[in-house]
Amino acid sequence: MNISLCMIVRDEEEHLARCLSSVAGTVKEIIVVDTGSTDRTVSIARSFGARVVSVPWRHDFAEARNRSLELATEPWILVLDADEQWVAPPDDKLARLLKQDGVLGYYVRMLSYVGPHGDEHVTDAVCRLFRNDPRIRYTGRIHEDVASRILSLAPEGLVFSDLEIVHYGYLDRVIQQKNKHERNLTLIREALKLNKDDLQLLYALGTEYYQQAQYGRTLTVFESLLPRVPVYGGYTSDLLLKMAYAYRATGFRDEALRMTEEALRLYPDFTDLYEVQALVLTDAKRYREALQALDKAMATGDVSEKYSSSSGAGTYRSCYLSGIVYERLYCWEDALACYELALADQPGYVPAWQRLAPICAATERMDRLSAALRAHGRRLPPHAQAALLEAAVDLQRPEWLLQHRDALQAALALQPLAEGLALAQSGRLDAAEGALRPWAVHPQHGAAAALSLWALAVKRADAQQDASEAELPAAAFEPARQALLRLVAADGSFAPLEWLTPGAAPVGGDDGDPLPLPDALRAQAAQALLRVGAWEAWLRLSADATPEFAAMPHTVRCGMLQAPAAVQERLLDLLLAAEPPAEELDRPGLLLAGVLALERGRSQDALAWFWAAREQAGAEPAAVPAAVGVLHALAQLASGVANGRVPIALASEIRAVILD
Repeated sequence: MNISLCMIVRDEEEHLARCLSSVAGTVKEIIVVDTGSTDRTVSIARSFGARVVSVPWRHDFAEARNRSLELATEPWILVLDADEQWVAPPDDKLARLLKQDGVLGYYVRMLSYVGPHGDEHVTDAVCRLFRNDPRIRYTGRIHEDVASRILSLAPEGLVFSDLEIVHYGYLDRVIQQKNKHERNLTLIREALKLNKDDLQLLYALGTEYYQQAQYGRTLTVFESLLPRVPVYGGYTSDLLLKMAYAYRATGFRDEALRMTEEALRLYPDFTDLYEVQALVLTDAKRYREALQALDKAMATGDVSEKYSSSSGAGTYRSCYLSGIVYERLYCWEDALACYELALADQPGYVPAWQRLAPICAATERMDRLSAALRAHGRRLPPHAQAALLEAAVDLQRPEWLLQHRDALQAALALQPLAEGLALAQSGRLDAAEGALRPWAVHPQHGAAAALSLWALAVKRADAQQDASEAELPAAAFEPARQALLRLVAADGSFAPLEWLTPGAAPVGGDDGDPLPLPDALRAQAAQALLRVGAWEAWLRLSADATPEFAAMPHTVRCGMLQAPAAVQERLLDLLLAAEPPAEELDRPGLLLAGVLALERGRSQDALAWFWAAREQAGAEPAAVPAAVGVLHALAQLASGVANGRVPIALASEIRAVILD
């Protein structure tokens, strides 16, 4: 094709070969303007036949871009960055586009992977393919733009296409590696000193704040910008979307809702706006209206070819959000169906697995989770498997985990301790030790393995104590003591755990006085003990630490329902002994306490916990899956009535409080 690829680069040896390989057969020449690389970037570019020109970096992207355009000799120009990849269309399709009369340039769909793994993305339309015309040049020191120049020459000369570029530069690792946010902020602020009223620069500034979750600063910039932008400007729809989200994130719910309503009058086919509107309505407990907004989002579908949009908007993500709303309505089957539909569309969507797993555990429908894993296991990326594996450990479902170990092999390679933890939870302590011990010398997993082996030894010692009617000799506790000594030898900060270790002599501090337990260490120990099912030691640790109970992830709370009856009773006594007990628990924790009380037949205590949960309901953030606690509560209430643990006279009152 008669296309010149024009690039500016600096220290891009990690990405450049992938980029240049993607245009093989598409472009006739490659122009690379290098702004000061010190790695292998230049040699890689030349190996692909590129013409490389070195220029000093003047902190001006448009200047560098225009230098590359000046060197192009073909009639069309394609612009790529090194961390991008051209998705080559069929030759005949591209040839037809290049022959279109009256077209000066094309918008191309930019798909940018985001997050730690790149399993989600955002899309935008960018002008990257245009005629080699000396009148067409970039403007803007940062977030440089060529589209506005084309539109000024011919308003009908810039056309949307279904061509695509994939962008890897927004992955968390790449952003951190290149410190992009700070670099961009510096360039934008310097440019604004020269032109403080540049609307595009102000939009770029607000967007940088938005991407760093500085929503207050985002609104300060965007509120001043909004009255001055054209109603149907290239970035106005995105500006309104970001403002609505920022209003919600900063607690201005009414403003967020007003913004979505006004924006949807201008852009009634903007799927992402319907999603934000649904989130705000969910916050306000207007659940049926939220579902209506999400229905509109799914009816509108994927609009990423027209708007800046996030992956799954109008498809699997909208379906997932509907599942959350159905949870709030206590419509469990509908919620499960939504999560299953979301996974059918995108099997690697981790949030859907994280909602599906605890509901399946709460309803004793682990077979449904198994069916989902069988249906999608082959398409499940390792990090999604890992999330499911971690949930199974926290939910105290060792049989399920061990049953599906073959389907979770990729996750077990990432989290090799999980199988040993499952064996420990199921009471197979020797097998658990055999699975964990080889990892104690591993450079990456050694510390976690040593801590797990200590927790396992404590569990074994407690079990021996419980099983014996006589006082055990000190030798019976020697394995636990040795496990502690190994742990302390690896990391001296674990020394305070001696008072939790049966038979252990003090390994630090004054003789006879236990060392104080820092909060971080307490949290580490609690997690290790729970993950092997060392309930007795966990109760000793929690005797004065209900805040740690309140901070448990919801999967761990669900796992607490698998604790032995005696442990549940003692835990309730600990919670009731706190003064006052409700202050140290959030709503999901209060619901869990109520569920445990119902299961133990302590219906009056259950009613007190549920009343406290009801009083806290107004402050509950939308992201907290407290509805799972409600599901447990209703199930235990029905079971308690059926088994005579809960008097019928109290049952209706408890149900009314739970569902209020």
